Amino acid sequence: MILQLRPCYEGESYPGRHTPFHFLDGSMPPEALSAFLIALFDYGKEHDEETPATLPAIAVGLLAREEQILPGGLILLKGDYMIEPSCCCGLESWREWYWALEGEGTPWLGHDPSPGVEPLPSGLLLHTDMDNEAEDETLPITYDELAAALERAEETFSEFALRLDAWLTDISGAEGQALAVKICDWFRIGPDHA
Repeated sequence: MILQLRPCYEGESYPGRHTPFHFLDGSMPPEALSAFLIALFDYGKEHDEETPATLPAIAVGLLAREEQILPGGLILLKGDYMIEPSCCCGLESWREWYWALEGEGTPWLGHDPSPGVEPLPSGLLLHTDMDNEAEDETLPITYDELAAALERAEETFSEFALRLDAWLTDISGAEGQALAVKICDWFRIGPDHA
């Protein structure tokens, strides 16, 4: 079984997808990309701010923002073992997984439950809930497994970035292309953000 780290965000259900986590990849259909853009806008809007009616207007609204966060990150999968991002874990912090690989710390994976990563001499021990011993399930992994999973996650993010750029450019021209660059900056996607 291969260790996977799948890029995702937390958002509303949309036709064909009824889970709070939605994978980000290069094969996302237009309705999935639309749902991502709307979730992105809605998460950072002011309480009295209305969501624009059109995708180009949403793109313009997002372009005006300096910073943006979004619940999500990387879903870890190996066989039947799974760790989803918990409360307060953001897509913007997915690169924290490299801390564990480089021995510089562990990624913040959220709370309620409180998944975590424990360094071991030979690798890492993954926990589904470090705050609840009775419910906690563990999985040992090697540093090589994590390195390979992070490399695949980087590739998936790159494919997503290309798909997002093409789609945003199609719906909103130069502004869409500028937004695609900004989204990659916000969520540290691509080699410039390593």
